[in-house]
Amino acid sequence: MSTLLTSGCRVDITLCTMDRCMTESPNQLANVKIIIIDKDLDIRAMMEMLLGDHFHVETVGSAEAGLDLLESKGPFDIAIASFTLSGMNGVEFLRRVGEINPEAVRILLTGGCADMRDLELAISKGYISRIVLKPFCMITLLEQLRLDMSVIEQKCHVQPLTYNKEEQKCLLT
Repeated sequence: MSTLLTSGCRVDITLCTMDRCMTESPNQLANVKIIIIDKDLDIRAMMEMLLGDHFHVETVGSAEAGLDLLESKGPFDIAIASFTLSGMNGVEFLRRVGEINPEAVRILLTGGCADMRDLELAISKGYISRIVLKPFCMITLLEQLRLDMSVIEQKCHVQPLTYNKEEQKCLLT
C-alpha cells in the first residue's frame, strides 16, 4: 500500500508484513531509543505509529527541538533526521548527535535535494551512518533498523575472552 503525504512524498507502507521484519522480542526492542526529526508532521506520525510498537520512539519537528530532546531524554540509540530541517540541515544535526553520542546510529532521510558530494563527505567523516532516499519503503527501513539493533546489541553484549591456564580453556570474563 502506498500513501501520499501532504509534503508530496510517497511512502510505501505494508503493515501485513511488518512482523516478518521484526523477529526480536518486543521487550528487547522497547529498550531501544529512537529520535526522529522531520518537519513533516505526517512522516513523523506515520513513523511513530509504525515504529512505536517495536521501539521507544520520540519525534520532533525541528533541529533545535531535537537537540533539546537529546539533552533532556538522551542518549538515543538511533537518530533519524530529514535533510530539510528548520534551523540547520539534517547532516549538521546528525553531526551534533555524533558529538553528543558517538555510539548512536545516524540515519539521514533525503528526497534528493542534498548534494551527493556533501553527503559522501559527511559519511566519510562519520556524521552519517546511512542515507535513506525518499520515498522509502517502511519495511526496508524496519529491516535496516533491525540490522542496526543487532550491531547495537553486539556492542552491549560482547565480552572479552580470557585464557585460564589451570583449566586450559577460554572463558568469558
